[in-house]
Amino acid sequence: MNNLNPTQYLNEDFQRRKVKNPRYSLRAYAKALDLNPGTLSQILAGKRTITKELLWDLHSRLKFPEDIYDVWLNQIAPPRTAQKNDHVLDEAEIETLNSWMYFAVIELFSIKKSWTPEEVAKKIGVSSFEIGRIADVLIKNSILRLNSKNELECLKQSLTTFPVTKTSTQLKDLQKQMLEKAIEHLYSVDISLRHNSTLTVAVSMEDIPLIREKILKFRKEINQICSRSKKDPTQVYNMSVALYPITQIKES
Repeated sequence: MNNLNPTQYLNEDFQRRKVKNPRYSLRAYAKALDLNPGTLSQILAGKRTITKELLWDLHSRLKFPEDIYDVWLNQIAPPRTAQKNDHVLDEAEIETLNSWMYFAVIELFSIKKSWTPEEVAKKIGVSSFEIGRIADVLIKNSILRLNSKNELECLKQSLTTFPVTKTSTQLKDLQKQMLEKAIEHLYSVDISLRHNSTLTVAVSMEDIPLIREKILKFRKEINQICSRSKKDPTQVYNMSVALYPITQIKES
């Protein structure tokens, strides 16, 4: 399977199903994949391109191994920016970069390569003085630099605390800021430009690791959509996900 592309895999999967059931038809396979038979016929013949959206739909039904899916996704829609420039923060850096503004400023450089401090302040809605302070810290930590035009440029593509193996007071404080920003924007941003939803459900504690795994996978998928979009980004968004017990858990 490692040497197959998505079209070849679909052809082999279709043939495997026909071996098991000689009466298995293209129409039946199309129904299993929730595709129009004509569309599937073109895909199998190599006459129709598999887009990243179609690949995800196929993945949700055929459950490709994650590493294979990632390889195919990179082939179909390479990330807009190189992942090697992502900077994973250690505990000391999290303590230093302890504001949502640091993350917002860094992500602005996915929109364009250079910004004046005044442009940054206007874009994220804070004072020029505050941006000056933020920029000084990022320059000191070799994350930003000033070019000859006195514009800010980014040396690291993005900041991340992922993967997180343990938490800390500093990380909790940062997460609290992000959740508070979500509450603030609940009242100030039109619903067409945001999404807020909640789910209250009874769970078995044995299922919590699986739920956490699904959340991490979902985050990865959202990031893939954004980094592989054919459209140039124009805004910076934040998504905060909170999973927590409403009932009291007795510690053993």
